[in-house]
Amino acid sequence: MQIGSFRQSGDEIKGFIRTLTISTTAAFVPVDGAKGGLAPSHVVMVNGVEVGAAWPKSAETMLPLKVRIDDPAFVSPVLAVLLPGKGGELLLVWKRPRWRG
Repeated sequence: MQIGSFRQSGDEIKGFIRTLTISTTAAFVPVDGAKGGLAPSHVVMVNGVEVGAAWPKSAETMLPLKVRIDDPAFVSPVLAVLLPGKGGELLLVWKRPRWRG
């Protein structure tokens, strides 16, 4: 399910996240000196507040990005992927985790 749409803007990726309970602009801001491994390549910012982080899915390419967004109001973090779309658009896609019960 697509929950966001973004575009490259200089070194940042800017756009919006929209669900039934969230409607906000957001930016993926590169982390200075990100060295790969466990360190994120980007932080996710909303209204000047860091709400998440993103990591490249592979060392060879910048996209897609694995994304984790969290907030104290959330039951659990939102885990999503930022994928290339058509015409330079970048899509934030979320898939409900399978129930393990």
